[in-house]
Amino acid sequence: MKIFLLNFGHRVQNFWRDLPFREQVGVIIILQLALIAPFISSSGSDFYTTFREATLTGEYGVDTWNPYPAYWLLTPFALLPPKLGFLFWNLLTAVCFIVAIRWLNGRYLPFALSLPCFWILYVGQFEGLSALGLALGLFASPLWAGLGVALLTLKPQIGVLPILFILIQRRNYRLLIIPAVIYLLSLLYWGWWLPEWIDSILTLRTTSYSTNISLWPTSLILLPLLFFKRSSLKLWLLVQSLLMPYFAVYSLAIYFVVYLPLWANVLTWGLYVGAIFYPVKMPGFIIPLGLLGHLIYENRKQWQQYMPPWLVSRE
Repeated sequence: MKIFLLNFGHRVQNFWRDLPFREQVGVIIILQLALIAPFISSSGSDFYTTFREATLTGEYGVDTWNPYPAYWLLTPFALLPPKLGFLFWNLLTAVCFIVAIRWLNGRYLPFALSLPCFWILYVGQFEGLSALGLALGLFASPLWAGLGVALLTLKPQIGVLPILFILIQRRNYRLLIIPAVIYLLSLLYWGWWLPEWIDSILTLRTTSYSTNISLWPTSLILLPLLFFKRSSLKLWLLVQSLLMPYFAVYSLAIYFVVYLPLWANVLTWGLYVGAIFYPVKMPGFIIPLGLLGHLIYENRKQWQQYMPPWLVSRE
């Protein structure tokens, strides 16, 4: 144990030392948000009402619709006193984001100043675990990558396409062993819970949520992009945000840990701070659509082979 702690401390020290100053500031902001949020009186609505209450009462599908194995993950935090549970949940979320950004070559400061980062740590949402799952699934050894895939399954509207992307890129189906074991154990524990879970999702009227940025079903026209660019993680993440019937604006965090240009950060804040003064449904879909256009423009030379000749630049 002592050797493990020494090695861990050495790695953390090296990680910190190698970061530019602005990125160190980003890490500090993420951790401070995680520590401060539980002590704000109006914070933690999703952790307390959605996750903690459902875990303790067993009323699944009322305020939360995660696949049932998510409640095993939530149980240690739900059993703690409320504020302490939220504090540790937030710290776990912050560490997951920090690790994911490191592995996915993102930037700490832009993410720390993003609306999804503030939103998730303020209400206690799940996206940190999903971001870690993506990083593990792409880069870890098969055992740990399987755990990453399992984490991605716990919020399917975020995890479906990343799981498919990981399997296509790695072509190692041993990554499915850990998720299969977890879900088989869940069936032994809860019984055949899948029909009840699917029914709760189908009866959920997601279109009424002002946080929804999906363009379902119009976004189905974007599916061919996945075939053309099977190696572009950014593209797959953006298409997913528009393709799922429900995708909350704060769930863009899984994209923002990979890439976040300044204009997208400003636009996201502008739209949803504006909603405070103009309480209407925000057209949040313009954020991933704008990022998708930006991505295609940045890689326009690669995309020219898929364009009609009259659209290709003659320069």
